[in-house]
Amino acid sequence: MPFPLLIPSFFFSAWLLMVFWGMVAPDIGVGTVGYPNAMLATIGLWLVVFPLVRKKGNKVGSGGKFSIGNQIGEEIKMGFGKKSSEKASRDTQTLNDDDVDITSSFSGISRRVTSQNFRGGNVVTNFGGVQLDMKEAALANNQAELEVRAFIGGIEVTVPRGWNVEANVSTTLGGVSDERENPISDTADAPRLVIKGSATLGGLSIKN
Repeated sequence: MPFPLLIPSFFFSAWLLMVFWGMVAPDIGVGTVGYPNAMLATIGLWLVVFPLVRKKGNKVGSGGKFSIGNQIGEEIKMGFGKKSSEKASRDTQTLNDDDVDITSSFSGISRRVTSQNFRGGNVVTNFGGVQLDMKEAALANNQAELEVRAFIGGIEVTVPRGWNVEANVSTTLGGVSDERENPISDTADAPRLVIKGSATLGGLSIKN
């Protein structure tokens, strides 16, 4: 983009983001923002999205495995890069809580759940990402519900083999990717995890 067009494009983008944020804020459970905060968010958005557009080129929206939201989510879900992802993996915290409440903003975090009576909880990320490892967990009464909210970021949930996972996540320029091997258990009383929520310009990835 020619330099003379950058400044008006920036202010227009900030205004557009403020309007868009006001439309989706009630659905993702966050408050609206004013124009100054929208400008700050636009700076972060430009720094993240523009390199991706150049890098991905025609791959974005080409009908591949990930939508544009997942492309962005995969890139920034653990804190805007591979080094941050590796650091988050090293800094994984173990949780033994039966209910989790995890929030990540402009960063990547990693949590391991070891509760043997896990009931569910909330996972929220804005401009960042969360890795939630539940391979050592067990569900209360063989069922739990996890609510996720991803805004310009991504959430990765890892579950034990043999669990049935039902993802009811609404997406806006985002996506849900189930990367598990043998995702459906043949056992009638297999543990069942229900994941609901939303992904806006981001993605949810389920692994085992």
